[in-house]
Amino acid sequence: MKPFKDCRYSAFVSYAHADDEAHSGWVTKFSEDLERILKGRLKGAAGPVFPPMHLSGRNGPVAGSLTLELQQRIADSFAMVIVVHDAYVQSEWCLKELAFFKSLFGDQGFLERLYIVALSQPAMLEVTAKPEWAALTLDDQLWIPFFKEDEPDRPMRRRLDSGDLTERFEAQLERLLKRLVPGIKQSSSRTVPPPRPTASAAAALTTGGAEANLLFGVPAPELADAVAGIVGELRAAGVTVASVATDSLMDDFPEFDAADTLILPYGSGGTNLRPFKSTRGGHLAAQRDAWLNKGRPAAGLHWLDLRHVACATPPGPGHAELVGEVAGQSLSPDSLRRRFAPPPRPAAGRADERAPGRSDAADDSINIYIESNQHDVDLWEDLGERIKAKWDELLRQSGDTDVPSLSLHARGLPLQRIEEERLDDADGVVLLWGKKPGDSLRAQIRKVEGRLPRRDPPPGIVAYLIPQQPDPQQTVEATFWKVLRFQDADSSNIDIVPAETDRLHKFLAKILERARKRLGATA
Repeated sequence: MKPFKDCRYSAFVSYAHADDEAHSGWVTKFSEDLERILKGRLKGAAGPVFPPMHLSGRNGPVAGSLTLELQQRIADSFAMVIVVHDAYVQSEWCLKELAFFKSLFGDQGFLERLYIVALSQPAMLEVTAKPEWAALTLDDQLWIPFFKEDEPDRPMRRRLDSGDLTERFEAQLERLLKRLVPGIKQSSSRTVPPPRPTASAAAALTTGGAEANLLFGVPAPELADAVAGIVGELRAAGVTVASVATDSLMDDFPEFDAADTLILPYGSGGTNLRPFKSTRGGHLAAQRDAWLNKGRPAAGLHWLDLRHVACATPPGPGHAELVGEVAGQSLSPDSLRRRFAPPPRPAAGRADERAPGRSDAADDSINIYIESNQHDVDLWEDLGERIKAKWDELLRQSGDTDVPSLSLHARGLPLQRIEEERLDDADGVVLLWGKKPGDSLRAQIRKVEGRLPRRDPPPGIVAYLIPQQPDPQQTVEATFWKVLRFQDADSSNIDIVPAETDRLHKFLAKILERARKRLGATA
């Protein structure tokens, strides 16, 4: 990706001209506001001439094939800003622009250089339901709403009668700028990617001489004891853990340079530490932004929800808003332990001593992968436990105790991370169907099927969650995947709908049969 100083345009604005015309040039004026503020905040960062915004209505064609000239203009832009309203939803041209952006910038560009502005909530929901959109974008892609609260199908007002920006418009614009401006500054200050830390630098993050697997950010003082307890448990489980020094808040977080995984703990309140006491989001937002601005992997940033810890200190400015943004994708202490410190597998004993349900084969586990996303981040955990219970019930009914154990590899990750997983050792796959529309489910199935072995793919089901999907009788299209209904009225007690129990047992029986063949061939 080009550094900002080498870009011809600061951002390529992708929009449908009919949306701009229908709302008195809203998109054009928004682009002018964004360009003006960017130019003021980046004095000296772009050289003598500040690269302008690219609007196709002003700079390029709007129909036909995506010409080489327009492709070059996307390539010459530092970022892309997509503006979504009704006409955008129907525009194949806009989708071509997005597809070409992805071909150039990849998932990293989507995380760091793509911004999506929604001028209409119904249009936002409609475009995210399109399979073409789902196939291109990330599940946790940043959306910034610019629609009215009382009329969600109309853009918000930009300016007051006095000519000043409205408070809400300025606040939403600031959300975009707080990601875009640091990214431009970082790009402008570096012409090549920073070198990876040396072994001596990495040693600063070690415990006992091994490179740190996990790096915990600085918590509020009220959470320090709880975080220290979790760190101690992880170390006892053999995980190498390091913590960011409080002094780093006054520095440039040098620990981040040698880490690939950062855990940021947050609570219901707590003191915002210096020098970020008056900053929105406090030291938490500062650490998040520093991690991303250093080019560390966005997928390596995890939030730890400690709101259960009693805290008498009220939250600082912006804390509630930050928690609202990240709560849906946060880890609980238990899920953090399961993800980064899985329990050790017991050693196999002699045939007459092994525990019921265990085999003495060298690789004697059965792997069921359970998908999830940012909307259903915790549901896979309880669903996995319920499937384990059904597995044990199936074994009791068969009377067969000489079978492999069931080992759940339930990632609970956004869909784009599934594309990075190797599923060739899967004995079964479960896809969660919670809040996503049917088109998104079918797009998800295509992605997962692309990761499965072609010759002998494992059986798979779709777990259809009620009441997240409100109509339990609706017709479901899931290609060749069986759709089983699960009751989720109480997410702590998710379970199969009684009428579907036999179908779940058949699914597990197929997995058992497959595993026996695999283990028999290995033996």
